[in-house]
Amino acid sequence: MPLIQIDPFSWIPTTARRQILDNVLDFLGKLADKTVSDEFGKKIKQLKSDGDFQRAIDAGLARAAKRFVEEYTSQDEDLVAAISADGNFWQAKSVRQALVTILQRPGRYEAKDWETVAQKFDDVFPERRNRERVDKAVSFFLRCLAEEVWHLPELRPIYELQMQRISIEKADAMLHEVQGMRTDLQQTMLALAHGMAQQYQLQGAQSPLALQSPPLVFHNLPHPDYVRFVGREAELARLRTLLSPTERAWVIVIDGIGGIGKSTLALEIAHEYLRGFNELPEEQRFKAIIWTSAKAVTLTADGILPRQQVTRTLSDIYTAISVVLEREEITHASPEEQTALVNRALTQTRTLLIIDNMETIDDEQVNAFLRELPSPTKCIVTTRYRIDVAYPVRLKELPRADALSLIAQECNKKGVTFKAAEADRLYERTGGVPLAIVWSIAQMGFGNDIDSVFRRIGNAQGDIARYCFSGAVELIRGKPAHRLLMALAIFADDAGRQALGTIADLSAADRDDGLVQLERLSLVNKNRDRFAFLPLTRTFAFGELTSDPQVEAQLRRRWIDYLEEITKGADTEYYWRYRSYAFYDEGENILDAIEWCFLHGTSEDVFALAKAAYDYLEVRGRWNDILEICGRAHGLAVSVQNSIAIARLSSMMGWVVGQKGEYDRAEELFRECLTQYQLVHNQVGQSVSLQHLSTIYRKRGNYEAAKEFNDQAWRIAEELGIGDLKALINTTYGKLARDTHDWNAAWRYFSAVKDWFERRVEQTPRDESLARSTWGHLAIIAYYLGRPQEAKELCLKSLEFFEQYGTKAYLATLKYRLALAEEALGEDESSLRHMQEAVDWFDRLGMKPDLVEALKLLERVTLENGQ
Repeated sequence: MPLIQIDPFSWIPTTARRQILDNVLDFLGKLADKTVSDEFGKKIKQLKSDGDFQRAIDAGLARAAKRFVEEYTSQDEDLVAAISADGNFWQAKSVRQALVTILQRPGRYEAKDWETVAQKFDDVFPERRNRERVDKAVSFFLRCLAEEVWHLPELRPIYELQMQRISIEKADAMLHEVQGMRTDLQQTMLALAHGMAQQYQLQGAQSPLALQSPPLVFHNLPHPDYVRFVGREAELARLRTLLSPTERAWVIVIDGIGGIGKSTLALEIAHEYLRGFNELPEEQRFKAIIWTSAKAVTLTADGILPRQQVTRTLSDIYTAISVVLEREEITHASPEEQTALVNRALTQTRTLLIIDNMETIDDEQVNAFLRELPSPTKCIVTTRYRIDVAYPVRLKELPRADALSLIAQECNKKGVTFKAAEADRLYERTGGVPLAIVWSIAQMGFGNDIDSVFRRIGNAQGDIARYCFSGAVELIRGKPAHRLLMALAIFADDAGRQALGTIADLSAADRDDGLVQLERLSLVNKNRDRFAFLPLTRTFAFGELTSDPQVEAQLRRRWIDYLEEITKGADTEYYWRYRSYAFYDEGENILDAIEWCFLHGTSEDVFALAKAAYDYLEVRGRWNDILEICGRAHGLAVSVQNSIAIARLSSMMGWVVGQKGEYDRAEELFRECLTQYQLVHNQVGQSVSLQHLSTIYRKRGNYEAAKEFNDQAWRIAEELGIGDLKALINTTYGKLARDTHDWNAAWRYFSAVKDWFERRVEQTPRDESLARSTWGHLAIIAYYLGRPQEAKELCLKSLEFFEQYGTKAYLATLKYRLALAEEALGEDESSLRHMQEAVDWFDRLGMKPDLVEALKLLERVTLENGQ
């Protein structure tokens, strides 16, 4: 016996009980007015003063309260207690309005579509933030109350007739059997029942009662297995448009991987048309909604289970149409006659036909049937495999916000408690695939901890992976598409068409055909010319890859070779000139490849990819990652005594820590760099190392030592006759002149560098970063020479390159210099904006000396703007 008790006669005020009685009798009176006569309608309305009838209603209310406590306490004991103790519950306008709607329009809610009843009860416990929980509890109580009133012995026959669930003979018998019913009331109810039946007969068997709301819709829709449909607003809007009678689309395909929500979306749009029948314009209504499913198995918390009543052939679809439309002649006809009869039936009744899981139907006649569907029929097909006979609505993962809403709903439903961080983890692991979310929470509802559930999600042979992908993969096993699937599984992120073809070792034709097949099977998503997995698909594909160690080894080696090839440049210690910056698209894959090389590759693989990783990470402003990767690679280089690798990696790390203001550590790294180049007699490397040391001493303010290091670097560069190297060293001379406020000398040095690169603009490769940075160096000199407009133009010219390809450190410097020029020009608003951007990047990168100067300017500009 539940601890919570409700005394309906003290909890439900007399006015509310009277309102319930009045609404019931008003409903019956209107039925009598229109189906029998005004006289009988008046007799029914006179029952408002009948004490016996009120007591019958009260008994129903008592049963409703008891049901609510007994059935809902296990779901939400807190709200049951709160509702039973709330003296203001019956004062809520939303409760009274919903109750009137239910009692006077029973036909609309016979299918227990209680969401449309509840909608929102914002004035019930308005202080509570979890509105879905409150709405659900109130809706359940109203359901109990309505059903108890509908099933009162005195009223049940009339309500049942209104909902067309019983025959007139059955209604007669039920009314005669009511014990204690007054003779005049019994005769009135019998007359009403007969009047309703007579009107129904006059309108014909296929017409709904004039008073029935909504009109009869032939359908066999299963009940949704969700509490509230979440997300997919754009897809629902698209379906509504395509289902409009003015649209020429007659077959609409909802496609996507298994578990992505295709069936749920189709069911939701179908129920939307069923629920909203009365509100829709006549021409948009579907008079019949037919559901057929070819789904042979379903995934539950207990595993993958077989389904019954599976649609396999066109004959099965015809049978479903025959049953729902009540056209028995279709099933009795010969196969040759059935198509004509089906087409005739569909032509006469605007029908929405839904074929779920089309990919498992192996009957070519079905495709022919769909191509020739008669107007005004519309058909929704759900399939994992894309087909080209219809208008597609393609489903991808749920966006984060919708997925988190689904997680919250399922947790509430299964009694699972999640922290925000755990919900985020579940979203990431499932990749926003609804079925995987629902399945995972069901597992936790059974007592499994979150980590064990995550392990099962990540198991390529587990229920989730097998249910979603095994059928599709069997179609491509041993074909180019399967090899492409395994090649893509190697990549940390997405991959380009050329990369996949090269790694899979396929011809262009086989590569393109295979990618098309993967896309049609919903195994990959395409964005321009790059391809990616959902996380769950990656799990399964990775299992396919690792199941054959020999093939995996071949693909991995080709993967590393491909990445090394696209990042290859001129092998010089001055500058690792890349043929293009296209390899930035593979940046995350390069990082993943380095990790693999540390474990399985060669030291040369690590060193080759570390250069490209440094450049990619530098452009992204990820200095901590640079130091971590280069530090590990440096340790490897020391262990194998590779002087060139030691020198290069020391140079990379030295530049980063120098920018951070860690000058002692930077000097140590650059001196190690110089020593290693001297050991192998590499003069270019020695010159660059000396230039780096000059930079560190300049930043310390030791300009004399800085000039001495730069002079040494210059002598080597002049002896070698390398123009680009001399341009680099001249840039350092220019910075020395700038820092000592010799503006004219600085202008000459930077102009010489600019002229050098402009003379060889058509010669490639060249040091583009140095060439494009020179305009920024000239900009700050122009500013100090009193030419702010010229400084601004030079900054903007340099920014064109650095905003796309340049380092974040120099990008921040350019923003700072641009802000200076704009301040001098009186462009305070843009100056403040660019200074804030510079401060943000200096702070994120840890460039402490630059940050101090930038904050001073930011404070000054802010004060000048009165902010």
